[in-house]
Amino acid sequence: MRVRRPQLETFLDEMIQLVEHPTRPLERMIVYNASCRGADGDNIYNLQVHGGGQSYLLNTMTIAVGRHIGWMNVHAGRYGDEGNNLRLEFPDLGGFARPESWLISRLEKLRALVGNISFYKARRQLLKKYGITIVEDADLEKDINKLGKP
Repeated sequence: MRVRRPQLETFLDEMIQLVEHPTRPLERMIVYNASCRGADGDNIYNLQVHGGGQSYLLNTMTIAVGRHIGWMNVHAGRYGDEGNNLRLEFPDLGGFARPESWLISRLEKLRALVGNISFYKARRQLLKKYGITIVEDADLEKDINKLGKP
């Protein structure tokens, strides 16, 4: 964890810098921005940002039930230029840790800057306007739950 922390701090700072000072319109830069509740009740947040010839991916999972409520797992990746790719798991692959202030402050700042902007959501709304619907697992689950109720 000691090795990954500085790498993750730098990674999150890069993402914050990209969102604070975008080179293109923010809506097109933020490709995917979504949060949901997993099947086991955990809170999941996914963010994908493009900038400077790189794709930045951030996935966080926060435990919402049980003895370790609030503990987190962070998966981060940067892809694009050869030799500049990065893949991080914090605290480690499949592990969870109590979030520290350095992590929470960066994640909160990033989410505040991004808001609910997403190129994916904008495209989905445009397609819906023309009668084309993109069905996702979460949508199917809602429909199945509705059918199962009397």
